[in-house]
Amino acid sequence: GWGLTQRAILSFDHHSDMENIETGKTGIYVSKSNVMQYILEHRLVDAVAVLGTDPIFQEDVPKGQRRYVYDIVPGQELYSRDQPDKTKLLAALDAIFSQWQANGIREVYISVDLDGLRLPEQHYTGTDYKPWAGTSYYGIPAAWIPAAMQQARTKHGLRLGVHNHRTGQRFVGDVVEYNLPDEGQRTARITKHILGAMLAEAQQDPIRRPA
Repeated sequence: GWGLTQRAILSFDHHSDMENIETGKTGIYVSKSNVMQYILEHRLVDAVAVLGTDPIFQEDVPKGQRRYVYDIVPGQELYSRDQPDKTKLLAALDAIFSQWQANGIREVYISVDLDGLRLPEQHYTGTDYKPWAGTSYYGIPAAWIPAAMQQARTKHGLRLGVHNHRTGQRFVGDVVEYNLPDEGQRTARITKHILGAMLAEAQQDPIRRPA
């Protein structure tokens, strides 16, 4: 079926978008603060992982007691001595992807929210969120996105993108939070490069190569 089983979302975001994930509240209306919860609750995918969040979004419920398959990994946990540590990213992804495989997941959709990247050093001019100097901010390097995709497909055999069997289309992912005026065009350029890297990695998928 389209959008129901064997699929997961790998998200890079400063916010978990899982507001009230373990409250037991059902029939919620979707909003930007709970869209991932909504997706899980309505069984549109089988699992979600959000990397790079602010520490306040860490989930306290132990994995064995969770109603859904999900992971929230604060950006701070992917840093060493205030610098991004790629080995920590790869270790976190190994644990997540192994769990997904055990749950029968085969396809991964990639979602990138620009506010989860290293905004302070990039000086983006067209994003919805710009942390000011002096605020601790543990953003994800943009280069980690294709690296995560490569690990999913080469080490864990996961397909990149979700396939619509009715139309034959494959949806690889999305990039959001770039809709403000972009005077310096820095945000537009980084968005273009991220999308290009995502598509290039998806085209290397040995399981399903586009015609």
